[in-house]
Amino acid sequence: MKKLFIIFVLCVCVSSVGSVEDEVSIEKATAHVYELVEYSPRLAGSGTADDDIIGGGYSAALYIAKTLEEYGYHVEIEEFSFTTFQITEFVLIVDFDGDFSTFDQLNLTDRTIPPRVRYLDISYDVVAPLGFLDDITIEGTIPVFDYWLYYDPAYADVTGHASISLVYKEDEPAFSCRFRESFSISYEDYVVLKEKRMPETVVWVKFSSHTEKVKGYNIVGVKEGGQNKVILTAHYDSVYTDGAIDNGSGVAALLETARVLADKWTDATLWFVFFDAEEIGLLGSEAFVDSHSHELLPGVCINVDSIASGDTVYIGGLPRYEDMWAPYYRTDPAIDAYVAGIAEGILGYTPERWYLEDVGGYSDFVSFTEVGVPSTDVTTMDKEAVKFPAVSEEKLSDDATVWLRGGKTVYYHEDRMSKIIPYIHTGFDDVDHFDEELFYSATKVVAEAAYRLSKTSEGQVEPVHVIVVGVAAVIVVVMWYVVRPRMKKDM
Repeated sequence: MKKLFIIFVLCVCVSSVGSVEDEVSIEKATAHVYELVEYSPRLAGSGTADDDIIGGGYSAALYIAKTLEEYGYHVEIEEFSFTTFQITEFVLIVDFDGDFSTFDQLNLTDRTIPPRVRYLDISYDVVAPLGFLDDITIEGTIPVFDYWLYYDPAYADVTGHASISLVYKEDEPAFSCRFRESFSISYEDYVVLKEKRMPETVVWVKFSSHTEKVKGYNIVGVKEGGQNKVILTAHYDSVYTDGAIDNGSGVAALLETARVLADKWTDATLWFVFFDAEEIGLLGSEAFVDSHSHELLPGVCINVDSIASGDTVYIGGLPRYEDMWAPYYRTDPAIDAYVAGIAEGILGYTPERWYLEDVGGYSDFVSFTEVGVPSTDVTTMDKEAVKFPAVSEEKLSDDATVWLRGGKTVYYHEDRMSKIIPYIHTGFDDVDHFDEELFYSATKVVAEAAYRLSKTSEGQVEPVHVIVVGVAAVIVVVMWYVVRPRMKKDM
């Protein structure tokens, strides 16, 4: 009996590294998401929610800073400069009988995504007839285009930024469009326009934006510990959407992790860092790394981006076509494996790494890996959609465009993007499409991984695995030489 007790104690030693996952509160975490949505769209470099510029980026920054201070962290708001566009007006109304004195209208202002523009000044106050694909040659018409026309060279003259147009994708919500004069509407709204349109139907577009050098704001919350650092990162800016998933979910996960770990003793120093301007080129994380490059090592980074849509948690990323990407476009395999191992006990499966080509991009972890900080990335995706790559060597559809990178030619299938990480960069990135259960699971992974790493420096990640494996081996030996003979004897 005594020997069996020893075996039990050894098993407990293996499993009792410490746990915080059960302290994560879904109510407290989702409350942050709802608060951040109030400041949307959180456009990069935008100010407070009630100023003359559309967007509440700075309001979101102040909320994050206040929350970290309430949890007891030392907080700094670090400013950096960059050039971006500022939207000052946006109205899009369709009047079906052409008489704005009636209520026969469809106001699409809050359901449409305006152009993503940089380094350009645009000003419109236009009322024009509503045209469709079959009459796009009509002078002065605001046409409704199928999205894929933009990728067909045959339509270059029509879609070459000569006039304002509304774009849609079949069976899709409004999406973030990269073209200067294009306003994205949902397929559902397109169907309504098609059904209700009359010869008198007109569209009123009022839109203005200007290029400006602005301030971005990174929020840094620190809980002092040892020399080693665990750096948790997420961007809080969004495209012209509510940004509940991308990346209100990542911000909320970090804020809840900060709450859980606030009163925990840790070996490492904890840094919670929230970036502005990720959506226009990782500008916030680049500015942070530049100003803190001498402080980041020894340390590890966990980046969290979009963890509330899809059905599966993914940890770590790498390129499928390695010759197309610089070496730093990869997360650290040892950290990926360590965090994935922790996640397995929470999720019931071992998360895989994702491919950059499948998601069509990357996140702020790149700024850290570029300077040698071992990093991982936590996100969620639709497992079935990932089976159909966004970038491949095969032309999977007629809508694919050739993508040249690093001397290699592959095909770019943009229609995969909103399906791999559902709803992001679309009008459906809101609380109604926010998967709370998936978010809760991913947040527990983040909190648990942060805590374990804060008790284990980066240089000890592999030794800890060795110790666990060693203890497990001892258990096996004891079972074999002690329990097995006794069981035979009893038989």
